[in-house]
Amino acid sequence: MIDDVVGRTRSDLVGERARVSVVDTWPRLVLWAAFISYAFVPALLVAGWKRSAFLAAAAFAWSLTGPVMAWLSFERIQDAAARPAVVVEAIAATVTPPFFAIFGVILAAAGWLPYRTYFWLAVVALVAIISRAATSSVARPNLVLRRVHAVTAVPLAMFLIAHVANHLAAVDSLDAHVRVQNALRLIYRSGVVEPVLVIAAVSQVVTGALLAWRSRGFRFTRLRGLQFLSGAYLSMFFFSHLNAVFVFGRYLQGADTTFAWATGGRGGLLEAPASAQLLPYYFLSVVAFFVHIACAGRRVVIPLTGDRVADRTAWTVGIAGCLVALALLAPLTGFRFR
Repeated sequence: MIDDVVGRTRSDLVGERARVSVVDTWPRLVLWAAFISYAFVPALLVAGWKRSAFLAAAAFAWSLTGPVMAWLSFERIQDAAARPAVVVEAIAATVTPPFFAIFGVILAAAGWLPYRTYFWLAVVALVAIISRAATSSVARPNLVLRRVHAVTAVPLAMFLIAHVANHLAAVDSLDAHVRVQNALRLIYRSGVVEPVLVIAAVSQVVTGALLAWRSRGFRFTRLRGLQFLSGAYLSMFFFSHLNAVFVFGRYLQGADTTFAWATGGRGGLLEAPASAQLLPYYFLSVVAFFVHIACAGRRVVIPLTGDRVADRTAWTVGIAGCLVALALLAPLTGFRFR
């Protein structure tokens, strides 16, 4: 009788561990599937768009799966020893859209763009190796890095709010976007303001990457995970976007980097795979911006309002950012009121 009870207890424990293992690992499995298959996303977006809106929406949803699964995987890290690998995987899956964009530009410059899928699989293999070798680290908060990050974020955030509002004008028409842009350019392209914004963006890239790496061993709550991953995304996005605008757009092409230039003209981003890859790239940049300032602002307002109100405010701002990003999908895909 005792042996039977012990046997059943051991069996129950094994079953429970198996169930916990499945619960803990399924986001990581989906994350890796999304990460590996991202090289095919641009073609899937274009092919889906040509057949039906539903297929295009499905392909677009899949393009967002990596960052979503990265966030979900943070909540399921029960083993501290597994945390470094999960963090590396999560960062790689989150920054994939901006990295993939600049990765393609580099390959095109080298004449290797036709082999991008093979190079992408090599990148995936490298991430797998790094994740296996990653070690945990919880460094003390670097106050200098944090202060530089916070100070340089202020002018950049002001510009980005105006920049997103400018893009929202494209929901009405490209002409409306250009009119707002020309008015704003009098300020942000001045000889004083533009260098400040460029320095601020570069500082965000460097300090954001360093802060993220130093905090890779922390335990992540839902909001801390969002702040961590949105910050990682913005660091890679700023790096990619600065190169696209200043090097590729202005210097090499000599182009006027308007909304029409960024979206491939009046037809939108889904005309070809080369432009379709920018749909998740732009969408997630807006989401990441709002989520990051929401999470960062939460720390500021906690002493004034308490945790509950600060959390609700952060979620509200983050959701508002998602709604703004969804609204921008219209002009990004060629739909406008006029």
